[in-house]
Amino acid sequence: MVAVGIRSRKQELIDFAKFSGLAVFGKSLTPSKPKTPKKITNDESPNPHQDKVYQAPKIVANKVYSSAQVVAMDSDLVLLGVVKSDAEVMSYGSISAYKEVQGKVFAGISGNEKSTIFIHSFNAQLVSIAGVYKRFDVVPTKLYARSVMIDLNKGKLRFQIV
Repeated sequence: MVAVGIRSRKQELIDFAKFSGLAVFGKSLTPSKPKTPKKITNDESPNPHQDKVYQAPKIVANKVYSSAQVVAMDSDLVLLGVVKSDAEVMSYGSISAYKEVQGKVFAGISGNEKSTIFIHSFNAQLVSIAGVYKRFDVVPTKLYARSVMIDLNKGKLRFQIV
């Protein structure tokens, strides 16, 4: 087993994880309580889009250099430059990379299992969606430098050439 990150409330552990190059996942350790449904009266009509707040994706136009860490809180992440080896890119939502990715990619870091990863030129060291990850010492030939879409299918990472 390889540690890729931590989740903790203790600041000294968080600082040590950042110093060690580990990812720091979500701040909450307690499961969120389900919301009780609001009763609808006859004069109210349900509108599913009324309360939903859509966040624009975080767009990074430059290269992400080795040892750098980019985090998109509460949104998707769009990468327009190369992601170098040992760089980490993380998003609460999905990640789209339009250049080569050599580093580590973490989508759905808040536990969103519907997150996806799209990489135009795949050469990643590690990919993770909602904590399910795969590490690559050597990228398989069928994926190397190809456009790849990754999602979760029945709790496992699914790699598709696109």
